[in-house]
Amino acid sequence: MNLKLTLILCAAIAPLACFSQQSRPPVTGSFPEEIRSLQNYGIGARPFRAAKGNNNAYAFSSVGSGVSTTLSNANPEPKAGRITTYTGDTSGRQWNIFQDVVFRYDAEGRVNTGIYIDFTSGDSISRSRSFYNAQGKDTLDIIEYHDAVNGWENEARSRTAYDDFGNIILSTYEDYTPGSGWNMVSGTRRDLTYEANRFKKLSTYTFFGNSWNLADTDSVTEWGANDEPLVVFNLNAGMPFRKTIYTAWHNWVSPRYLQALPTAYVVQIYENGAYTNFVNISSTYTVLGSLSTQVSQAWVNNAWQYHTRIQYSYSPGDQTDSVRYEHNDSPGPEVTWKQDAKYLYNRLYNPDNTLAELIITRQLTPGSAIKNLWRHIYADYTEPLGLPHSGAKTRSLAVANPFGNELCIPANVLGPYSITDLSGRVLIQGNLTAHSSGAGIQTSQLLPGIYLLKAAGRVQKVVKE
Repeated sequence: MNLKLTLILCAAIAPLACFSQQSRPPVTGSFPEEIRSLQNYGIGARPFRAAKGNNNAYAFSSVGSGVSTTLSNANPEPKAGRITTYTGDTSGRQWNIFQDVVFRYDAEGRVNTGIYIDFTSGDSISRSRSFYNAQGKDTLDIIEYHDAVNGWENEARSRTAYDDFGNIILSTYEDYTPGSGWNMVSGTRRDLTYEANRFKKLSTYTFFGNSWNLADTDSVTEWGANDEPLVVFNLNAGMPFRKTIYTAWHNWVSPRYLQALPTAYVVQIYENGAYTNFVNISSTYTVLGSLSTQVSQAWVNNAWQYHTRIQYSYSPGDQTDSVRYEHNDSPGPEVTWKQDAKYLYNRLYNPDNTLAELIITRQLTPGSAIKNLWRHIYADYTEPLGLPHSGAKTRSLAVANPFGNELCIPANVLGPYSITDLSGRVLIQGNLTAHSSGAGIQTSQLLPGIYLLKAAGRVQKVVKE
């Protein structure tokens, strides 16, 4: 499982998959990667901020991955060094541990290592390492698993090549077989070409029969006056498959540059020697470029019929967002929207406004029970790069972790604290007053194991040896 978020796009949005990969100087017409990614992964459609209320440095933060890619040259955001993820149980009321990931960043604030940790034993399970070229482009990602005897062993890798403008021109994925090395048996390859530094064609290949075989091709054949794509063709194994026609755009002035977001486009499917209408998508946006509504119409009996609607709402303080999915429940020309599901994204912040916790819940129908889906706890923040800092470079709550019979706390952590087990049961609690760095909490009564330390509005997993 690669730590870098893999985009899974629905059929209506897939034609745009390739545009955001070009790294040419920003121009009108590039579809924002962070908005599309957040939409498809269910965390709302606003440009997500790693720190609350920072209107100068929008960032894409993939939930559960810890990867942040800033879209501006403003001061970089602090990045979580650990993300612990829980999933709701079948009842939707209790939380079960899902995974624990530790991240390491290089001097430029880029993730260079992500290590998956077994939450119970504290042992490393797998890791992903990223390598960058002189221009800061990710050229190699290696996924490894941890063997108790041999240590870290190769499992898979992805490689990326760029042209002189920084555009991706080739990416490959390979598996590793002990004894025989890297192989393409289950590999994939993506070739990209450009004209005048504009994306032209993406060809995807799969490897079988000892050779690469063409699977899909996406290509832009027409561009608008402002570099916005107008017509995109998609081929399946070299045969016509789908065509997307963009008819209207919404201009969004981001903190860094002007972008154009599609507000209307039609997807056509190639059948019986001709293209026929399939779906019609219309979208509206907020002034900050976040999706507000997205309505799809299906081509039925030679006419457009309303099919689905997605509505997004955002709280001013970045505390709660919601996404509501609806379908048209009327067979006739009138429109009756009926809710399929509503997702809530509740965020808790640390005193320094970095993200502490994200809880995702779902309600199927109005008035029905709200069920827990995902819970992500962010901890061990690094200081914002390029900004002055005092003391250590981490915001860890514990000076030493793992710990013994005393849990030492930094001098700047004050106020109420508690130590709980993984079920949330409070085992030790108290109040931290002014103390010197390294002052500790007596923990001799705790058995060796994993606990949660809560203080100063933050939560950190700690291990007693």
